[in-house]
Amino acid sequence: MPLGSGLRHWGLPHARVRPYSSDATLKQHISLVPTPPPLGGPRRFFGSRAAWFWQNARMSERARGYAHRVDIAADVRQVWRALTEVECLVRWCAPGAQIRPKQGGLFRASVDRVTELEAHIDVFEPARRLRLIHLPSGSLPPADSAIVDDFILEPAEPGTILRLLGSGVPPTPEWDTQYRRMRMGWQQAITRLKVFVEKQLGGGSS
Repeated sequence: MPLGSGLRHWGLPHARVRPYSSDATLKQHISLVPTPPPLGGPRRFFGSRAAWFWQNARMSERARGYAHRVDIAADVRQVWRALTEVECLVRWCAPGAQIRPKQGGLFRASVDRVTELEAHIDVFEPARRLRLIHLPSGSLPPADSAIVDDFILEPAEPGTILRLLGSGVPPTPEWDTQYRRMRMGWQQAITRLKVFVEKQLGGGSS
C-alpha cells in the first residue's frame, strides 16, 4: 500500500500526480483545524498560546486531546532528525514508518502497533515544529473534527524539550479505545525517541 493511499478515501490522486494540498476536499478537512496566533517564543507559546490551544480543543464538542513532554539530553537538531528522517523514525516510532519530510508531505506509521496512522504535514518548521493532520481511515469510526498531532521542539540547556499536543479526538464512545491507544502509543513512542536520540545518535548538545 503506497504512501498517500489514504487520500483515496476522498477519491483524491496520489501526491506524485498532483499536490494534494491544493485539493479542495483536503483543504476543507484542514480548515477544521483552528489557525493559531504566530509563535512568539517559548514563553509566549506556552502561556497565552497554550490557553488558545485548549480553548479551541473544547470548542469542538469537547473533543479530547493529550499533552506529552519529554526532556532529551541532545541538541534540538538531533531530535529533529529523529522526527523527520526515515532511518531514525523506524528505530523509535514504528517498523515500516514512512515520511515525506516537507510542508505538504505525508507521515505514515502504526504508532500504537494496531492502527496505521496516515497524516498530512501542514506545518514543517525545521528544528522547531512538526504538525500532522490525520487523514480519514476506513478502519476508524467517523469523525467530524480534524485530529491533530503537534510536535513542538524547544532548546533548553542541557538539551531539548519535546512537547506533543494531540487534539480533535471525538468524545463519542466508539472512539474511547482508539483514544487510549493514541494517547498511550505516543507516550511510549516519545519515550523511545528519547532513549534512541541519547543512546544511538550520541546525545549531547552542540
